[in-house]
Amino acid sequence: MLKIKQLDSVLFVLKQPYYIREQRRRGTLDYENGDPRFWYAKWTVVNEFLDKLWQVAVAPIDRGEEKQLDFRGRSEKQEQLYLFIPDNQKLKEFGGLVGEADRFFCFAEGAYVSD
Repeated sequence: MLKIKQLDSVLFVLKQPYYIREQRRRGTLDYENGDPRFWYAKWTVVNEFLDKLWQVAVAPIDRGEEKQLDFRGRSEKQEQLYLFIPDNQKLKEFGGLVGEADRFFCFAEGAYVSD
């Protein structure tokens, strides 16, 4: 158990999934059915989580950044999306949308596994 007593704010940094870049490169990205807020991704559970996060986040920021991948210095350009929950009131609102803590961690794990 984490036993977190309070959070003041949270910044979620999402990166464009590798498979989305590949679909865009091949011309197979589904612009009609994907979510434009999240690079036209078509996740199911992850989209539900990200939609709830989007509802409470302030000032979503898109940004491209060169990121180091490993200790060898290999890097890649990544498209990133910053979603900021600014205060305890918004965090509680997000918690109300997501549900119990175990549900939050299932959502977060799904997002991680989905790249």
